[in-house]
Amino acid sequence: MKDGYFQRVARETPTQLWINNPTLTAPSTKRKNPAQFVQADLEFHFVVAKAAGNLLLSGFMTLIRNLMREWISLSLQAPRVAAAALHQHRKIFEAIRNG
Repeated sequence: MKDGYFQRVARETPTQLWINNPTLTAPSTKRKNPAQFVQADLEFHFVVAKAAGNLLLSGFMTLIRNLMREWISLSLQAPRVAAAALHQHRKIFEAIRNG
């Protein structure tokens, strides 16, 4: 894998998935619209899988998409999970962006 690959994928990924993703920008989104938060969380994980450049990982993620959606939905019922996801996703995004 070439140096800078993750940064290139991050640049080429539609801005709305990174910048407007509620799992990066608004922990209150969980309270306002849990379904939107779940969808954004899924999209975040798929973007990260794409950034890895691993077709097997991307294929596996597609296979377990419904399981992930259910798990994320259930986990959001626990206190502070959305805030923890926000924190973790921001750190992951920053690591990818900064290389």
